[in-house]
Amino acid sequence: MMKAIFPEEYQAIDEQIVALKGRLGLKQYLQKKPKKWGVKIWVRAGVSGYMYRFEIYQGSGGGKELISDLGACAVWIIIRLSDDIGFCNHKIFFDNLFCSIPLLEILKKKQIWATGTIRSNRLEGAELILHSNEIMKKKGRGSTCVASTGCGTATVTKWMDNKPVHVASNCAGSKPENSTKR
Repeated sequence: MMKAIFPEEYQAIDEQIVALKGRLGLKQYLQKKPKKWGVKIWVRAGVSGYMYRFEIYQGSGGGKELISDLGACAVWIIIRLSDDIGFCNHKIFFDNLFCSIPLLEILKKKQIWATGTIRSNRLEGAELILHSNEIMKKKGRGSTCVASTGCGTATVTKWMDNKPVHVASNCAGSKPENSTKR
């Protein structure tokens, strides 16, 4: 079943809503989504749009017995949905719901290269090296600052847009750097 197609090199993991108006115990209401009612699923898909793996969200109680210091989302979603692409030079991308420095370290050990936006409370000490928000605001939109973890397994880049954005990666650093018009 999983051998029908070789997974693409670049993939993303995120949530998706399958619209549903009927009755179902798994139905969710997500206020900020275009389709507000439906079944929430976690999806790993390639750049072509092909869905390689998915898992139905079972509510906040689904799988609580194995929550670790990485958090439920990291353990249950990212690691499980990417377990079949380890040691194959694949790159996965995800948002700040999932991303953490320990997760990036685990994925790097499996040779799964990952990049994602990261919340400022998950920087694991990188915030001490990165410039403060005030300094970044003075430098203006487009300014950047980069920090690496002590063992060099992850890089955190702070980029100033309207507000600071943090991006963490276990495969990308600060170079090359390009400019673009917004």
